[in-house]
Amino acid sequence: MFSDRLNHNSLHTGCAIAMIKQIRYNHLDMKNLENLLKKYPSSNRAKFILSETVFGMDGDMLDIHKMTEISEKYNAFLYLDEAHSIGVCGNDGYGMIGDMSKYVDCCFGTFGKAIGCAGAYLACNTAIKNYLVNNCPGFIYSTALPPPIIGAITAAWDELPKLSSTRNKIKTLAKMLKSLLEDFGFLCTGGATNIISIVIPNIQKLIKIKEELLKFGILVTIARPPTVPINKSRIRVSICARHTKNDIEFLAQSIKKCYQI
Repeated sequence: MFSDRLNHNSLHTGCAIAMIKQIRYNHLDMKNLENLLKKYPSSNRAKFILSETVFGMDGDMLDIHKMTEISEKYNAFLYLDEAHSIGVCGNDGYGMIGDMSKYVDCCFGTFGKAIGCAGAYLACNTAIKNYLVNNCPGFIYSTALPPPIIGAITAAWDELPKLSSTRNKIKTLAKMLKSLLEDFGFLCTGGATNIISIVIPNIQKLIKIKEELLKFGILVTIARPPTVPINKSRIRVSICARHTKNDIEFLAQSIKKCYQI
């Protein structure tokens, strides 16, 4: 299993539980991934590539076209996690894969983020579906989603293509926030989707900023090692459709003020 080093912990944990050996490549480094694949040219074992499309902690994005080129070139099974791109990315809000789906062997997505419900899905071919339905304990021994939840998911899913202007608004606000924060001297990641991370290595400072922001009525999450690499602790902000330009300006100014306290 060739896995992006910064894949979500659930992906790494799933591999560990299944006793799958991971060969981790540098984050979004397609050259590093290809060099690692070259080391196993004649292996009889199947090659799998595992990656997110939008990385939930950094807010950066996978180059889908380059990734599919590599998976095709080395005959590797490609598994992509669209949890953070569903609802936010793609012309119809159905994720980044879009018309590249024929080159992706499995696509995972969640109904618990932009869809606002619960549960998840795996898009795959019939053979893989039948195998998982009959051999996956986590699926076999779990309770099915109740009909009201399925109804809510279906209704939300059908709404996604109608929300292109909302998606554009979110992306515009995210770019605006990143630009303001960088003008204030902060190191930020993301900005292409709704996720912005402000890297602040000093953990005590980070906690203090979160506490001070609460006094302004602003709730943010913070991430520290081992959730993120050492010296990469951060504030994580997620822009939503109800935010306004004034909200973004207020947030940026508040982060600046709280950092200076």
